[in-house]
Amino acid sequence: CDDDCEPTLVERLVQGMMNNPSVGIAFSRSLLIDENDKVIGNDYDSRERLFRRLCSNDVVIGKTLMSRFLLNSCVIPNLSAAMFRRSCFDEAGFFTTEYRVCMDWELFFRIARRYDFYYVAEPLNRFRQHMATVRSVAGERVNYSEFFRLLLGEIGRQNLTFAQRVRYRNHVMYLWSLHLLSPTGRGILNLPGHLAEIIRKDFIALIFLPTGFITRLLEIAWKVIAGRVA
Repeated sequence: CDDDCEPTLVERLVQGMMNNPSVGIAFSRSLLIDENDKVIGNDYDSRERLFRRLCSNDVVIGKTLMSRFLLNSCVIPNLSAAMFRRSCFDEAGFFTTEYRVCMDWELFFRIARRYDFYYVAEPLNRFRQHMATVRSVAGERVNYSEFFRLLLGEIGRQNLTFAQRVRYRNHVMYLWSLHLLSPTGRGILNLPGHLAEIIRKDFIALIFLPTGFITRLLEIAWKVIAGRVA
């Protein structure tokens, strides 16, 4: 992956775990960098509002709340930002072979059933973006297929309220709308396979596809309006 980090990353992550015995993984905020080491973003800025509010400073994230955050996005975007407690890794099990792109995300879900997480708010990790990453090479069809299998499976597995199931199913359908409305047109080409995947995992989620589409179309319309005003 060719990622990078600050010299203090390991020290800060170890300190977070030593001070909090319930923590199984410690991870830091990540800066996104390109092939030339130029900073092009910050993973924290793309997170949901509750995550940003809670994680504006170093904090322990309880396992139940971490499971909810993971249903919205993989809040540990790269393994080079994280450190595992060895006993946690042994107890939760190793990486699955069922996923190519989401194997780390799936492992985080398993660990969150047993352990809390520690977050370092300082961006000590630099996550490199390039065309040879696993996600880039795998392509959109594999990426979205794994998203659907993982997230819909977790929605069915976790102890969620009715409102939470509605929310997260709607979120998965919103993700699908991003793919279906992609300028590449690959979302339409991949529609039969992805539809079959969703029906197998959670056919009720299809009820929320219209709202996912509407949300995405409103976002596109807002960007167009904002661009014209600017």
